[in-house]
Amino acid sequence: MTAVAQLVEQQGGVWQVSGDIHFDTVVSLNDAGCDVIAQSDGRCRFDFSGVSSVNTVALSLLLSWRRKALQRGIEVEFCALPSVLHAIAALSDLQSLVVAPEVTG
Repeated sequence: MTAVAQLVEQQGGVWQVSGDIHFDTVVSLNDAGCDVIAQSDGRCRFDFSGVSSVNTVALSLLLSWRRKALQRGIEVEFCALPSVLHAIAALSDLQSLVVAPEVTG
């Protein structure tokens, strides 16, 4: 049974992604994330530490949110991504999408 994917606001403007990101949950999750980005005033951070399982569609989700953020001039950050998503990104030559930005200073 697939756990419903959810997006819940945490402290400091961080959005917690939880549940399973699969073909039957990604559309509603994408819509929710796009709404968050559209209402953002400069930066969005999505924390995936609550995600139970993913498949290849999760990579499409990240691409969609990144595209929406670029259109709006919003900085978007993905953190605590599941290791399987890193593997999928490597196979797709999209590692830059899942690598956390370097912190300077």
